[in-house]
Amino acid sequence: MKIKVLDSLEEILPYKNIWNDILSGNDSNIVYSSFEWLYTWWQYHGEGNKPYILMLIEGDDIAGFCPLMKVPKRSYEEIRFIGAYEANYMEFIIRKEYKARCIERILDHLIGMKGRFLIDLHGLLEGTEDYTIVKQYLSNNGWCFFETSLERFYTSTDAQSFDDYLKNRISHKSIGTMKRKAKRLRRLGQVEFKPFDGRSQDLEIIFGIHDKRWQRKIGTSNFSEGETREFFKKLAMSKDLPFRVHIDTIDMDGRTLSFIYGFEYKNRYLFYRIGHDDNFGIFSPGEMVLIEKIRECFEKGMDEFDFGIGYEPYKAIWGTHSMNVVNFVFPVNSVFSRLIYYIRRSWQDVRQLIKKIPGLYYFVKYKLGKLKFFLYQENAKRVGKRAFHVLKDKLKDIMNLVYCRGDYYILHKNLKCLIDGGERVCRVEEASAARHLELLIDITHWKASDILRRFLKGDICILYIPIKIKASIVCGLAPLI
Repeated sequence: MKIKVLDSLEEILPYKNIWNDILSGNDSNIVYSSFEWLYTWWQYHGEGNKPYILMLIEGDDIAGFCPLMKVPKRSYEEIRFIGAYEANYMEFIIRKEYKARCIERILDHLIGMKGRFLIDLHGLLEGTEDYTIVKQYLSNNGWCFFETSLERFYTSTDAQSFDDYLKNRISHKSIGTMKRKAKRLRRLGQVEFKPFDGRSQDLEIIFGIHDKRWQRKIGTSNFSEGETREFFKKLAMSKDLPFRVHIDTIDMDGRTLSFIYGFEYKNRYLFYRIGHDDNFGIFSPGEMVLIEKIRECFEKGMDEFDFGIGYEPYKAIWGTHSMNVVNFVFPVNSVFSRLIYYIRRSWQDVRQLIKKIPGLYYFVKYKLGKLKFFLYQENAKRVGKRAFHVLKDKLKDIMNLVYCRGDYYILHKNLKCLIDGGERVCRVEEASAARHLELLIDITHWKASDILRRFLKGDICILYIPIKIKASIVCGLAPLI
């Protein structure tokens, strides 16, 4: 069996139909191994990386492909599947009848490479033929390697009704809590679950929500950054792909509160990213959009709802099955490569130790993430202003308690600017939670949750907005009567 190395994406284009025919013959439902997904990914992430696609030839027949790339590191190169961190799962694109021979031939080729290389084959599903062949080969040949794994949760949506699924996964008390939160949110405005309508500006809102959310976490998520952002935007806007990109949102009065981004491929839904506006966190809008999307998949008759890789408590709750997604890391046959391998393995042991201590892992990812959030200059200024005004208001409350107590609050900025030649020049407008929450936070220096609770109590807010004079606002909050 021969191996031909293709070192440019242009060289693989003539084999696009053969590539996808092999996947179809293998009944593959991994969207990340489709030619279109990988080719689009390379258009945005190829700079700095080198294609290293192995084409396997048996006689006159193309037996398959192994889509690899060389990723430069400080003093060596890493051999990885094309798709890198954006591709949760991967596989060898090889015809069934040649699979064992081809994968062993690929591993022979990789280990025998000359140079400073480290091999990292990521995203292989534990228990599959690809996984089994790789592990048996490395073990039987006594080659040094280590495995890392992430848990994958999924639900078979064709095995039961959504109502039965919901009752089996969530307690009656929790269902009641979710319904109460949804009911309270609907009191603030018109709430709807809706699909992405194809407008580019709506995508920017979604990426903004994700970016803001990840400021509060320690971890890796490039979904809303740089070229990765443009890549996922391109997928969402494209209409000629063999898979569908689904972006669904929970909106209130035209404002996006949460979103879920995923793929539909071979009657399977693959969840990719979810996010919500932290200002509305008391209503759990992220949970709302997830439930509605799961419900939709049940109603459409999808075979499976895949929650993707990585443990999160909500995935463990909603997923009915789980399996591991494995990375195999091993060196080529050189002293330097082995040295890099052992350094990498030592660092990985430390990471795995942290993950095995749930309290420590939670502290690093979320508690330190909140600290990181406050280190952003804009956020630090906002927190400082809020702390100052809270202290100021507390002192006023203490002084006023002696002679005054009431339920009405008047907040003002530059009242004199509302008068021009003895006449008021302003527009009177009733504020809403959807359109004016950030403005009210800026004026009052209250937490978003405190303002939302006042709206829920029946308070109304009247904004006096100047027409000719800029930045002059009077805001009053009072109980609705």
